[in-house]
Amino acid sequence: MRRPAIIPTLVLILPGVLGTPAAPASDEIEPIPPLTEEERIRLESAHDGRDYREEAFFALIESVRTWEAARVLTHFPRAPDPEAWIADPDRYRGTIARVRGRLEQRVSLEPPYDVAEEWFVRDETGTPQIVYVVGEVPADVREGRPVDLTARFYKRMRFTARDGREYDYAAFVGAHPRTTTPTGAWQPLGIVIIPLAILLLAFFLLLIFVRSGRARRATLPRPLGTDETEALDAGGPLPDDPAEALAELRRRAEHASR
Repeated sequence: MRRPAIIPTLVLILPGVLGTPAAPASDEIEPIPPLTEEERIRLESAHDGRDYREEAFFALIESVRTWEAARVLTHFPRAPDPEAWIADPDRYRGTIARVRGRLEQRVSLEPPYDVAEEWFVRDETGTPQIVYVVGEVPADVREGRPVDLTARFYKRMRFTARDGREYDYAAFVGAHPRTTTPTGAWQPLGIVIIPLAILLLAFFLLLIFVRSGRARRATLPRPLGTDETEALDAGGPLPDDPAEALAELRRRAEHASR
């Protein structure tokens, strides 16, 4: 009898059993509510290259507010491709993405746009991204620390940097951020440091063990009869005649060396 449902069922179960979340392939299977038709129409009015002061911004804000934290925090979409999304923002507008990196700066917006905070997040490749975060932010999420959150791609934004040049950034609107462990360059460093620390600890323990063994042997009393003189004197008194005494000592020395 054929059982075609067994393998697909195992494929769906194994990721949860092993503790590795499976990344969904598209919005159709994401546990996040899709954009409504009205929200899509409003989002299409976004002006690339400008700031957030427009109707499209509020369309995404209203959508993100409907996200349930319990579902978002267990959802792991794909990371964005900032270069491709900046080059063709119309194609990716509204796409769900997982934004991860170092939180460089948090800025509070002025009313009536104070419904979100403006974050600058630098990913592990060093690329800065802009994220407008809606809702409460955990206390452990602070500037200078790694951050991880789910967001929808908003548009391409252009800002003038401190060097006076203009740069394009990928902008997102998201919610329910959380801190993460450092990634990227820190991972190889940790892989090297941890085993090295274990080896050094084992070396010092072995060194202490060897030194303590030597100290114990040095304090043990020497067994009787091990000294050469004692071995020669172990045959009783020597004859009074010097020649006979010397001959007896030689005999005892030859006997002890056998």
